[in-house]
Amino acid sequence: MANITDFWDNLLDMIEEEGKQISPLGFNTWVKTIKPFDIIDNKLILSVPLDVNKEMIEKRYFTLIKSAAVILDSKISDVLIELEENLVNFKKEEKETIINIDDSFYKKSNLQKKFTFENFVIGENNRLACAAAQSVAKDPGRAYNPLFLYGDVGLGKTHLMQAVGNEILKKNKDSKILYISSEQFVNDMVDSIRDNTINEFKEKYRTLDVLMIDDIQFIGGKERCQEEFFHTFNHLILSEKQIIITSDRPPKDISKLEERLRSRFEGGLTWDIKKPDYETRFAILKKKVQNESINIDDEYIEIIAKKVKDNIREIEGVLNKLIAYSTLSNEKITKDLLNTIISDIEDSKPNKVLNMDTVIYEVCKFYDVDPKIIKSRTRKEDILIINQIIMYVMKSVLDVSLSKIGEKMGGRSHSTVLSSLTKIEEKIESDEKFKNEIEEIITNIKNLF
Repeated sequence: MANITDFWDNLLDMIEEEGKQISPLGFNTWVKTIKPFDIIDNKLILSVPLDVNKEMIEKRYFTLIKSAAVILDSKISDVLIELEENLVNFKKEEKETIINIDDSFYKKSNLQKKFTFENFVIGENNRLACAAAQSVAKDPGRAYNPLFLYGDVGLGKTHLMQAVGNEILKKNKDSKILYISSEQFVNDMVDSIRDNTINEFKEKYRTLDVLMIDDIQFIGGKERCQEEFFHTFNHLILSEKQIIITSDRPPKDISKLEERLRSRFEGGLTWDIKKPDYETRFAILKKKVQNESINIDDEYIEIIAKKVKDNIREIEGVLNKLIAYSTLSNEKITKDLLNTIISDIEDSKPNKVLNMDTVIYEVCKFYDVDPKIIKSRTRKEDILIINQIIMYVMKSVLDVSLSKIGEKMGGRSHSTVLSSLTKIEEKIESDEKFKNEIEEIITNIKNLF
């Protein structure tokens, strides 16, 4: 029989030809993460990187893989799927050399060693995003490019993105990887213009193997930076270099983002990470407790997992505060202490209420004006139009009367508010760009709640 690599390549070709039984997404996301290990005692042994891969492949694709294996070699009696880490001790001459990565590589890339796939807790909220990230780490520049991950703060987007970088660096320490925030990108560009070093700026970003940008939403409205990022993006994609982007919202909802960038972001794989369910929250806490050898009963972990639901940072923050308080005060952990800490955190959160003040704030933020100016009786045309927009948006998203709107907007009459709504409606009808702006503002406000 041909060697194991050739056998597996032939098996993959056979599976891929069976297009009706497996989608291209399923093939690329799951099946292509499998590595052939060996055939021992007529058993085909395959390795996968993580539990999620093993679980999904055994559940969805095992029968297809086994059938193809038996067709290729009738002696095959079974297929075993094992985690790579469980097979490492059995590797002989094929064993990979372990690469020791010097700290300087992490420093240059801005990566943090602690973010790995191994310590990323997988749940239903992030399972597919994690699978996509693993595919990118295995085949950067080709699997999904760009990979765009979005979701609320503290859900693990940065962890997942940096895990890709760390995995690539493990395989090839010479890979040029850079992790930055969009704010750092903007500052870099501003500095290069000021110092007349724009060519060095381009060289820095366009010679990377992997570019990872966190919180891309903050690039919205910065036209010169969007222009430069567009050209950098195109250069890297055409060179088959990997780009990974995170945001707190999908590309279509990023305020003041140029359409050409929006379409490029959507041209790869866009995936959301949702809030973790109870089981995932419990698993995250349990893993942290085990990794840090924290002595705490499962009863308290359950309470935290049930009561703290917003994001991972907050969940871990409650645990950290509980341990710190108990250690510093030399008090035993109790339910009362835990409930007090959770209550303190809940009380410190700003109340998220959709009201007229919210609308004023969001519209002013969109147009970069001071909310204090809004209620003034200025005749400046740009302020007048923003006033009219605020009144229109209030009527669109709130169950509130025209009189209440007029009162909030500095004592304007019912007829003034009605006239403002009519003017905005007419402008929406005649101006496509303006219409898109209003839709974007309304969408942004609705996404807050």
